[in-house]
Order: sequence, then C-alpha cells, then structure tokens
Amino acid sequence: MATNTGLSQARGLWVAFLDHDDVIAPHAFKVVRHVFEQNPGANFLYTDELVVDDTLRPTGLMLKPAYDPVLLTGVNYINHFSIYRRGRLQEIGNLRTGYDGSQDYDLLLRYLEGLPDDTILHLPYPAYWWRHNGRTYSRKFMNTATANARKALFERFALRQQPIRVEEALTETLHRVMFERMEASWPKVSIVIPSKDSLDLISRVLKDIFERTDYANFEVLVVDNGSSDQAVLDLYDRYRRTYPQFSASITPEPFNFSRSVNRGLSAATGEHYLILNNDVEIIEPNWLQEIGNRHCRRQAPLWKQQAPACQRGRRLRRAGGPLVHEQAQGIRWPDEQAACPQLDDLRDRGGHADFRRLRPRHRHIRQREFRGRP
Repeated sequence: MATNTGLSQARGLWVAFLDHDDVIAPHAFKVVRHVFEQNPGANFLYTDELVVDDTLRPTGLMLKPAYDPVLLTGVNYINHFSIYRRGRLQEIGNLRTGYDGSQDYDLLLRYLEGLPDDTILHLPYPAYWWRHNGRTYSRKFMNTATANARKALFERFALRQQPIRVEEALTETLHRVMFERMEASWPKVSIVIPSKDSLDLISRVLKDIFERTDYANFEVLVVDNGSSDQAVLDLYDRYRRTYPQFSASITPEPFNFSRSVNRGLSAATGEHYLILNNDVEIIEPNWLQEIGNRHCRRQAPLWKQQAPACQRGRRLRRAGGPLVHEQAQGIRWPDEQAACPQLDDLRDRGGHADFRRLRPRHRHIRQREFRGRP
C-alpha cells in the first residue's frame, strides 16, 4: 500500500502519519521535539486534536486522556497525531492489508503491544488539525471499518491466548471486549462497605448485591463505625445467618473513611478488593463480571475501585442522584468529571481555541467524533 511505500523511503528515527487533507498546527514539531528531548526512552507519542471544517474553522476539540490500554480496546481514541519509532514499525511489518478503514487501529494495537506504559506519551497539545467533513473512507464504509477493527482486536487477544468475543458498546461502532471464562475461574472479590445506621441505604445495597448480582465468588464486609438503629443491627444478624460470605464489624468511633476501608481490607480474603459506598444502587446484574473482564484485560490487581470501569455504561446509580457509571470507560460521582468520551465543544469556550485556559478536568474526548474511526 502507499503508506508502506513511503515508510520504505523514510530514514528518520521517528515516523508521523499525516492525512493529505489535514494540517499540522503551528509550532507543533517544536513542541514534539522538546518532549522527545526530555524523554529519550519514549517509544510512542500522541497529541490532542483540533477538529476543523474545510476552511480550517474550529468545530470541535479532542482532549485525550493518558494512555489507557483498556479504553483503547473500546475506541481508537489515540489516532492523530501519532509518532512512531521507525525501527519498531519495521519489526512489526508496518501496515497490513485486509483492515480497510481501520488499518491505523490495527497498526496501533500491534505497535503498542508489550511496550512499557511509561514509554507511551500523551502530549496535551492540539498539534493535529483534523479536517472533519464526512467524506473520509471510514465515514462512508462504517460497517467494514468496524468489522476490521474488531478483527484486529480478536487477533490481538488471540496472540495472548485469551479467547474473547467483541460486542457493540454504547454505539454500534464502539467495542466491548468480553472474555470467555468458566464460572469457577472468576476471582474472589472482597466488597468493603463503610456504613453507619442509614437503614434504607444499607438494606438496599445489600439486597442488590446478594439478590441482583450475577457473580458467585464474592464476600461482603460492612465496616460500621457505631450503628445504634436496632433495625440495622437486626439486618446485619439476618444477613450473617443467611449468607456465610457476609460479615459486619461494629466499632463505635468517629467516622473516618480511610480507617474504615483499611479495617475492612485487613479482614478481606478475596483476590481483589472493591470499595463500595452504602448509597449505591445496582441496576444491572452483571456489573461485577465487568470488573473481572477488566482484570483479564490489564492483568493487574483491581484493588480500590469504586465501581467497574468498563465500556458498557450504566451499571450503578448513586441513591437519589445521577448515574454513577454514566458513560463508556469511566465513573462519574456527583460534581466530578468522568475520564471517558464525552462532548466538549469549542463553543463552550466562547467559540475560539484559547488553549491556555484548558484545565485537566476538560481532558476528555468527543465521543461523537470517533464514530467514524472504530
């Protein structure tokens, strides 16, 4: 293909790909060079993007998170501007045929496989101006692009000898990777719940965990800092008699969240820990399985997770409030931003790109823009 022909002529240490109708921002290469000079061990760098129309008028902004291999299995949020080491590109065989519409995604998955996370850099600067007009290949042939993206995902996990299936997520072009596991292989999860009194809250979350959760291998440890409501004490006794995997320890003391959590963790026997508030409502039964799927993806412990960070969306609800897990790949608590794809229009910033005013809480992705790039 044409890109590989160009790569065969390249002689530089680094290679960057630029679509013929897009634009590199002023001073972009100067900023990129500075990053590489400060990080000589880097293997890959990607930047934020400004979305423009045919006249280069800004219409959107893509402010991306730091490298997240789990998020990357759901959507190619990296895309432009990406800078690769030429030597590694040669080692993996450059781009492959048979992935039309998602050949850049296939390349990215293969290139990043096995690289240390700290050598994959995100430059929070809109170095790339993406001319988004609806006439690109993947906008016209969405089904083919999506199918090829999922083929690339399947092959990536097949190399790890991890059987998966890929489903659609919040939209039909986003991906949800599901690992094939036998029931007996799910790891034991210790659910730690700090609480005191609040019968309506603690009774609901316990009922949801034990009666609405489709996951067999878990234990629940309620860490109570001095309930005096007899109805709550009776509730604990009833669960102790009914469920061997339930325990409730009561220590009258001023509330301290960290102390309560640490006390629960010291008594936990699971492979992984889940810290859960008592005012959470479970609204889908497979929420805990999503955590197991995340563990398969990252091959890392899942301790201190407030709720499953997955790609499906809408698993838990904060009592009397908004959804806890509202979007793909992120958790949103009241008054906090979720690290997940969501709208972020330049019009909200007064209609111009004053990048000096950007704050970390705005570093999210415009999900709508990625529908053309599975």
